Amino acid sequence: MEGFIKGSVETKMSGAVMPPSGPIEKITMEQRLRLMGKFMYALDEANIHIIKLMHEIGPRNLLEVARCAGIPATSVYDRARKLEERVKALSAANLDHSKLGLKKCITLVESNPGMEDYVTEALAVPNYWKTIMRCEGGFTHYGLHAIPENRTREFEKYMDETKRAGLVRKYEAVWVTDYRYAFPNFRLYDPANRSWSFEWDRWSNLVKEKESAGEICDPSCYPIEADRTDLNILAALEIDARTKFSEISKLLGITLQAVKHRYDKRIIPRGLIREFVINVLPYPPELSDLYEVLLTFEDEEGMNTFFGASEEMFPILRTVKVLGERKLGVRAYCPRSETGRLFAMLSGFARAGVVGDYSAVRVRPETQSWQTISAELFDDETGWKYESSQHLATLDSIVQNAKVSV
Repeated sequence: MEGFIKGSVETKMSGAVMPPSGPIEKITMEQRLRLMGKFMYALDEANIHIIKLMHEIGPRNLLEVARCAGIPATSVYDRARKLEERVKALSAANLDHSKLGLKKCITLVESNPGMEDYVTEALAVPNYWKTIMRCEGGFTHYGLHAIPENRTREFEKYMDETKRAGLVRKYEAVWVTDYRYAFPNFRLYDPANRSWSFEWDRWSNLVKEKESAGEICDPSCYPIEADRTDLNILAALEIDARTKFSEISKLLGITLQAVKHRYDKRIIPRGLIREFVINVLPYPPELSDLYEVLLTFEDEEGMNTFFGASEEMFPILRTVKVLGERKLGVRAYCPRSETGRLFAMLSGFARAGVVGDYSAVRVRPETQSWQTISAELFDDETGWKYESSQHLATLDSIVQNAKVSV
């Protein structure tokens, strides 16, 4: 069989289903969030040590994790199995899309009144979307796309057309680097009481006094360093980085040895996986808020200092850089009781002259649809397929359905 059965987290919209891509994930996003929130209850000191090493070493090499942890391998395997039973997928691969010829775009959209469901549908039409969800605070929708590098202008023209057609009131296409994920700072976690300490003043001083070095930069180019088989393997690892090679080989119709060879000799050496993310939320989603914050810095030093310090700020889940600018996009996840202090810290950065401007939208993760990389759109001979005329024809159909329903 060539490739995976196509599918995505299913989201109903105006009688339709989002265009499918990648391996099927069998749980909804709301179910996944609740599992990730409950996951914290299983984290005693030994489990915390194990998942920290899985993040540093990689989730597939449990023998090395056991050696570094000083814990018998049988215990590590058993603990990992029990953790996976709680969260389903313990780890996911964060891909380097720039090495796949794809440029990331955060698409913020304000829908015209009554058109919200149709806007969600329209954002999925160029089947290079990664995430689509609803948000609040100046925009109604947050989208993340990974567009072929030579087709970015066509994507912007498509978004212009959604506005001209009356679905969208305004939109911003913010071209960014790949995400840099942060690992929770368990130094500030008390497993006995299941509670966190928030060091807002110390984090603030790290940035204001420029005590934390870091560097985040734009990709220098966007080569395509994978073929379709590599992309199908990567799609499986995006859902679960510990997926057995034997399962991938059956789905792809190639030998287990071929999958392992590609992973060991192509995918890992070429850096097609930036990092392995551990699927853990530090506090329950029903008691927390998720924000997408855009920060404009006065100089590059301040931007890099904030990026370095963000590794200690566990309310920050991930960071991207806006291409060609001194701007960072930050995904912040806070208990509601701490949200005020998060924004007080950002306000303090502005008063100190580190940050020139910032804005935020509250995203609603329970509305999120997510899919893997769209490997089915790649051809080994011609590269990524991008059908602008087909996208516009589908958009016309969505607009017509919207008019009929009014």
